[in-house]
This record gives sequence, C-alpha cells and structure tokens, in this order.
Amino acid sequence: MSRVLPSALLLLALAWPAFPVFGQADQAEPPPPESEESGSVEAAPAEPEQPETAPTASLARSLQEGNARIRKLRAEVAAIPATESIDDGLPALTESTEKMWDEHQALTLNTLSLHRLDLMHQQWTRAGAKLETWQEFLDGRSNDLSLADQTLHDMSETWESIATSAEQSQIPEELFDQIRLVQTSIEEVDGQIKGRLSAVLVLLGRVTELQNTVTQAGAEVEAARLLARKRIFAPDSPSLWDALVHRAGRISLAQQVRDTWNQDAEQFRIFMNVYRQRVRFQALLFLALSIVMLALWYRVRKQEDTEEDPAIHTAHLIFSRPFSAALILTVVSTRLFYPHAPIVIFELNILLVLIPVLRLVPRLTAPGLRSALYGLSGLFVIHQFHALTADETLLQRLLLLLTSLAGLAGAIWIVRPGGRASTFDGGRWWKVAVVGIRIAVVLFLASVLANLVGSVALAEMLNDGTLTSAFGAVGLAAVAAVLRALLTMFMRSSVARASGMVSRHEDLITRRLTALIRLAALAMWLAGTLKLFRLLEVTLDGIATAASKAWTFGNLTFSIGSVLAFFTAIVVSVYFSRFVRFVLEEDVFPRLPLQRGVPSTLSMLINYSILALGFISAMAVAGFEISQFAIIFGALGVGIGFGLQNVVNNFISGLILVFERPVKVGDTIEVGTMIGEVRHIGIRASTVRTFDGAEVIVPNGNLISAEVVNWTLSDRIRRIKIPVGVAYGTDPQKVLDLLHQVAKDSKDVLSYPEPTGLFKGFGESSLDFELRVWTANFEQWMRVGSNITVAVNTALAEAGITIPFPQHDLHLRTVAPEFEQALARAKRLEPPADER
Repeated sequence: MSRVLPSALLLLALAWPAFPVFGQADQAEPPPPESEESGSVEAAPAEPEQPETAPTASLARSLQEGNARIRKLRAEVAAIPATESIDDGLPALTESTEKMWDEHQALTLNTLSLHRLDLMHQQWTRAGAKLETWQEFLDGRSNDLSLADQTLHDMSETWESIATSAEQSQIPEELFDQIRLVQTSIEEVDGQIKGRLSAVLVLLGRVTELQNTVTQAGAEVEAARLLARKRIFAPDSPSLWDALVHRAGRISLAQQVRDTWNQDAEQFRIFMNVYRQRVRFQALLFLALSIVMLALWYRVRKQEDTEEDPAIHTAHLIFSRPFSAALILTVVSTRLFYPHAPIVIFELNILLVLIPVLRLVPRLTAPGLRSALYGLSGLFVIHQFHALTADETLLQRLLLLLTSLAGLAGAIWIVRPGGRASTFDGGRWWKVAVVGIRIAVVLFLASVLANLVGSVALAEMLNDGTLTSAFGAVGLAAVAAVLRALLTMFMRSSVARASGMVSRHEDLITRRLTALIRLAALAMWLAGTLKLFRLLEVTLDGIATAASKAWTFGNLTFSIGSVLAFFTAIVVSVYFSRFVRFVLEEDVFPRLPLQRGVPSTLSMLINYSILALGFISAMAVAGFEISQFAIIFGALGVGIGFGLQNVVNNFISGLILVFERPVKVGDTIEVGTMIGEVRHIGIRASTVRTFDGAEVIVPNGNLISAEVVNWTLSDRIRRIKIPVGVAYGTDPQKVLDLLHQVAKDSKDVLSYPEPTGLFKGFGESSLDFELRVWTANFEQWMRVGSNITVAVNTALAEAGITIPFPQHDLHLRTVAPEFEQALARAKRLEPPADER
C-alpha cells in the first residue's frame, strides 16, 4: 500500500491536464501537496499493486516534453542583435542629444528665426522617432521576458512536485537523474532570463529618460515655432543699416565663421561615430552603381551606332558621365540611410548634389540656358553657406542679402524684353518655368526689402524657398533623367524582352513608367515647395477641415472626404484590375498549359473579383455602415423587380457561360443567321465578330436560352464536302481512286478521320460523286476547300474525264398543224448530208 499510493499519485499528477508541462498553465492550478495525505486518500480501498512500467512511461514522456519546453524558452530568451544594437548605439545618441540639449538651454528660443526653429524641430523630431522605436522594442522585449519568467516559475513548481512524488516511489535511478537535470536546466534558464530582463529594464530606463528630454525640448521648440509663425510678418531684428553701424560688442565676421565651422565639425564628428557602418555601406552602394553605369555606357555606345533613337541618344549623354549618374542616385538616398542625422549632414548632402547636376544637366539643356543654370548653382552654393552660418548674426544677413540681390538680378535678366524668356522656345515646360521666374522676381524683391527693414524671418523664408525650390526642380529633373535612362536600357535588355508583356508592348510600358517618374518628381517638388514656404501644414489642415465637413440626410451621413475616398478607391481598383489583367493576359497565361478559353475566363473572374473588393473597400472607406448597405441593396432589389429583370437574366447567363463554358472566347458559333468568332464574354453581353468584319453584341441570355451552333466547342476540325459530276460512261472506280489520291496529296487534309469518296448516284446529266475530307485549319476551311476543288478539276482533266454540261431531251407528242407543215418544209429544203 505504501508503494502503490505514491506511484498512483505520481501517475495522476503527470496525466492531469492542468500541469504547465503539458502547455496548459493557464488552467486551474494542480492540487496542493498536502492533499496527498488527506483522510480521503487513506480511506480509499486498497488497490492491487500496479506494474512499475505505467508511471515510468508517463514520466519519460513528461521529461521529453519538459526538455523540449526548456529548449524553446532558452531560444526565446537568447540574446538578439536588436538589443545589442540599441546598447551599442545609445551612448553616441546620448552624447549627441546631451550636446543638443546644452545648446538648446543656452538659446533664447523666442528670439530665433523661424528657419532656425524649423531645423531644431527636425533634429528633435528625428531623435524622438528613433528613441520611440527603441522604446517600443524594449517594452515588447521586457514583456516577453517577463512572460517567459512566469512560465519558467510555473514549470519549476511543477517539477518540484514531480521530484517530491518520485522520491516516494520506486523509480529507476536514471529517471531521478533526468529529473534533476531538468530542474538544473530550469535554474540555468531562469538565471539567463533574470539577467537579460534586468539588462533590458536598465536599457529601457536610459532610453525613457532620454526620450523625456527629447520630448520636452521638442515641445518647447514647437511652441516657439508657433509664436514665430504668428510674428513672421513683423520686424524681428534691427534694420540692416543699424546692424552695420552699431556693431559695438558684437562678434566679428571671422569669429562667426570659426564658431559656425566648429559647431558643424562637432556635429559631423558625432554623426560619423553613430553611422560609421552605414557610411561604408553607402560608399559601397556608390561603387556598385558606378560599375553598373560604366557597363551601361559601354552597351549604349554600341546601340547608338546602330539605332536612330532619341531615347538611346539621351541615355548615352547620361551614362557618358557614369560617376555623376551614380553619385546623384546615392546622394538622394541619404535620408533613407540616416533618417536621424543632424541638419549639417543634409545641408552638405545638398551641396554634394551640385556635382552631378552640373555634370549632367548642361548636356541635356539647350546652350542658351546653360548660363542660367550655372548662375542658379552659384547662388545655391552661397545660400547653403548662409544656411550653415550661425543664426542671428550679421554674416547671415549679409549672405542673405547677397543671394537675394543676385537672384533678383538673374531673374530679371531672363524675363527682360528680348531675354531668354522671349527668344527661347522650350515647349510647355519652359512656359511654366517662365511663369515661375516672374514669380521669383517678386519674391526676391520682397526678400531684399524685408531684410533691409529687419524682417529677417520673412526674408529667409522668401529667399530660401525660392532658391531651394528652383534648384530642387533642377535636381529632381536630373534624377528623373537618370531613372528614365535606366528604364530605357532595362526595357531593351534580354531580361525584360524575355517577358511577352514587354516584347509586345515596350513603347506603352515605357510611356506609362516615364509618366509615373515625372508625376512622382512633380509631387515631390510641389510638397517640398509648399513646405519651404510654410504652406504644407496649412494646406493639409485646410484639406482635412474641408474633407471632414459632413452632411446628414436621414440615416445617411457623408462628407467631402468620404466621397473623395470612395471615388479614389474605385479608380484605384479599376486601374489595378486593368494592370493585373494586362500582366496575366500578356505574360502569365501564355506561359501556362491552359485549355482554350480558360485564360479569358480566369481573367474575367479576377477582374470582377478585384472590382468587387474595390467597391466594398470604397464603401467601407467612405464610412457606410451595414444598415446603409441594407438600404442600398433593398432599393436595388425594388429596381430589379420593376425593370431590370432582363439585366439580371443576362448577368446570371454570363455567370453560366463563365463556369459551364458552353461558349468560349475564340469559338466560332452560329446564332440564327449569324456566324462568327466569339471575341469577348462580358458580364452582360458577349461580342461576336462575323466573317464580314462586323462586331455583333449578343446578350448573354440569347446564348443560354436560344439554340447555338458551336463549331469549335470540342476541337477545331471541320469537314469539307466537294461535289463532283462526270459524264456518263466514265468508270466510277477510276473517279473514286482519283478523288482519294487528290485528298491524300493535300497537306491540309487530315489522315484521320480518313477522307471519303462517295458515288452518290445518277444525275440528270452526270454521274454524281462527293469527296468528304477533314481539316484542322478551321479558320481557313473555305480556302482549303477551294484548293482541293481546283486539284480535283486538274486531276479530272489530266485523266481525260469530262465534266458534262446539263443536258435535256425534248419529246413532242402533239404538234399544231402549222408547226408540222413548217417542219416538213424545213426538212425538204435541208441539203443532203454529203453536201453539208
């Protein structure tokens, strides 16, 4: 009895489904250990002694499952690279953030220009975004480790209970050792979890503390920005004349330059410490792109010698500067590599864009506009040095005045009477540029006046926005030109031409992708320009306010935003369905071994499925509720009941045609007196093209309810009948052999079914035969029949067999007397036979 009870209790504990070792720790806890010694157990009747194999087998399974669970937990709590990356990157970010915070506290934000506040806001926003990402990850990691720690604690209690029960039963020593190993593993993993959880919590605390600093600084800068926007049209500095005259106690221009240089150099040093690996990767990207551009230059030179294509010529002009083309693509990717870099890096990055722009754009520009391009580039260099100078300094205002005056003079020189604006014909884009240059004259003049009177913030916004917008348009045009050149070479590559879609529609795809590149460049320029003039947020807020304006009609509530969202979703779904159908029909289906008609069926089903999902999405985006759907469908049901029965009939018939497929696209059918080829099966009607070239729209209901002759439902073979008549007296067997030989010699006649020659009977003036042959060339069966008929005629002529004319014998039973006399006189007057 003393041996049986512990073993039975151990077996019961192992089989109990609430044990965490079986993966169900969320259920009820196992009975406490003291229940094993309760009176109810002692009072139970004695049971016969059970064999030792049952608890041993259960314990073995539990050991296996427990070890597997420990291995899984060990893998879950193992060190991951993301945590180590945060631990490695946090010191550098902490250093740069503390330095930014020190500078932030040393400044009086309300006295700074709006441009400077915008730059500071961008810095704090980037730092905050990175810290927020780290914080979210560390929160999730700490939760995972805490959950693993709780799971391991439950396992520890379970195995402690198992070990206690095992000590009271006769279990092999090997199993005791394995239980001890499981407990040891639990202790080891528990130590790992606690250690890593402690490290993550410490790291999370440091990130949270830094995030609080960043959040506070960002809020202060945002408040200063809002105040600066309100007073942007008010003077914020003394007039430029007073600033030049009353310079006592001010820092010299040379000292301002040195201070600016030292500040930017320190930010650059911190940047290199944080992003050293990414800088190397970007350098490798530039090297790889340079190799690609060199290879394309070598290839395009060969094509230009053999092809008179303007696109190839433009690609040659671009790829002849391979390093510049590679550099401009590398530079525009800087924000992707370093989203949280200091502002000085982006300012230097913009300066770096000047190199490829000055190398590429003049080659694509008319000679008369190159001087304007060089002048704009020089102004932009001065502007960038102005952006790198310290804020609220005389040097900054002088550089601002210089760029504004130079920009004003250059714009006036272009649009003056007899200038480039009136003598150069550059198409519609040049006309748009001339309008922009005239606007720039006004903006530069306003910037000069604002700088003179002391409205430095307004002067900076007008000057920086105009110059950066103009140079941004040139830079985006250069990037678009490089992308179009890459597109041109890719569309002519063997990889692209392996696609049937590209080989058959190269010009169409090139035009669409080129338009997409231009549209993306235009959207980026427009968004950037609005942001430069502090109009982007205002525009977006205005659009959001207008879109949120709602109107209610009974149970229906809609707004401009919901209507625009509805139509946008519909348009996107329509164009997406067209694109999918285009890809499937031109490139996917031709590669698959599908039966005739299946591709068109699949294409139609996919098309209408996408449109249906797009419509449902549009309704959901527009904010329609289920009850509103019920109203719409109820109204639709009433409309169907009153006047749309025919439409519904055709719709259901279209579905039957799609799934049952009695008629497929490409079939030749005969409906009534019309015969033609099915070109399209729609959801309401199908299109049949007759052999005369007419396209007939046939409602789907007619194809289901009426009698339809499908000549090509199962196959595309057709029988041709050729009637033949020969003169009486001809050997019929000879004629049959001749017809068989003609059918055998024709390459368009199938050997199976076998050609047949038939002797039909005796005609009025001929022996009637018929040659019946089968051809697989259904589309040309009339031509095949004509060719065989010509061959039969030739064979009959060569064999000397006559094809008789129709003949009729006339027997006169009764003749009028006058006719009888006339015949007699004619007979008397007829000369003898030997004289004729």
